[in-house]
Amino acid sequence: MKAFLGDMEIKKQFILRLKDSVKTGRLKKGIGWTGSEGCAIGCTLYKYNSQAFETELGIPAVLARLEDYYYENLDAPLFEDWPVRFLDAIEPGADLSLAALNFFYSEMTNLTEKIQMRERNERRGVAKLIENTLGVLGDANLMLSSALDGKKIPMTSWEDIQFRTLDLSNDWAWEAIHGNNLGEAWAHEATVRSAVWATEFTQIMFFPETAGNIKDRPSKLAEAFVLSSARSLAWRSESEISCSYGAASRSAVMDQSERLLAVLKGKIK
Repeated sequence: MKAFLGDMEIKKQFILRLKDSVKTGRLKKGIGWTGSEGCAIGCTLYKYNSQAFETELGIPAVLARLEDYYYENLDAPLFEDWPVRFLDAIEPGADLSLAALNFFYSEMTNLTEKIQMRERNERRGVAKLIENTLGVLGDANLMLSSALDGKKIPMTSWEDIQFRTLDLSNDWAWEAIHGNNLGEAWAHEATVRSAVWATEFTQIMFFPETAGNIKDRPSKLAEAFVLSSARSLAWRSESEISCSYGAASRSAVMDQSERLLAVLKGKIK
């Protein structure tokens, strides 16, 4: 699959279409495509069908869903420019088959590093939880890296990671409710839940024979991943700099969207 089918004119055509939608006020949040108005996907294709991104633009459907997620969640005026910036970041002819996984891997690495930086400041009562969390995140990141390198991973390894991360998610949720550091605990819970979605996404995308009936699940997992990772960053910011969760969440979504553009441009691999 080649982005824009390898044709710069196709890229220009869709960017002009989006710019016209912005100029005429037809680009709107909260709707797919009405026939005259729509969201990021709708105003790109003149229909709401993320799968059609693959046939008409040579862009994986999961990236189209991520584009739409950030469009719906970015604040004004950023959301209006976002669909054009998304397409503009992609080089005609680029192979984007690994772009979503590259993005998830970079996000998981970022979340893991934040825990490592904070580790020495944690209360002793959760030291074992942190140790277990760093262990499972290290294994999850290694699994994503191996998939990017094309290495086959046994089904038992996927199951082990997913069971361990779900157990840790429950442990951190308990700590958030009963412990003394709500924000930090929920940040850890969201981080390990991100690992659940990222590893399951990788399993389905690269080893579909292990996943049964997948249908639209990769895109749903991608949306679950970015939501969890943004929550992790937001809770951590609220805990560290005492800002409101809402402000921290908006900032996290904005930062994430910029990192996705960097991946599409090939600046993060």
